[in-house]
Amino acid sequence: MGGTVVELRVALVMVPPLLADLIRHVVTVRFDEASRLDDAGEKRLGVGLRIVAEIGDPGGVGERLGMLAPHVVIYGPTATGPIWAAVTLPRYARVLTLSADLTRIHGPGPGDSAPLTPDVLADRLHDISQTI
Repeated sequence: MGGTVVELRVALVMVPPLLADLIRHVVTVRFDEASRLDDAGEKRLGVGLRIVAEIGDPGGVGERLGMLAPHVVIYGPTATGPIWAAVTLPRYARVLTLSADLTRIHGPGPGDSAPLTPDVLADRLHDISQTI
């Protein structure tokens, strides 16, 4: 793809409903605020964040994600190995995973780990949007 995307498409897979609500209502707003400013604090055209799917059932997850072609997939703590094995994502897609106790977020790179807070998740998504 290359360059900055206008809309970051995110799929949530087996993310607990309360956390999905937090992402939809809090993280999205913080992401939008962060994407309106450049590194010098100047206003610029923002990048939007759109949740394209909230998948709570592992059945058919690979096929659904393949059709949706998200930029980012956030896997909840109950999304286990067989679910991952069934998924073929576009080469540009980034994967974030949530720890079992929902206190940390891992990815997109190996060894990347941070506390799971709305600000950290918004920042991580914003950083990803600049690389896709």
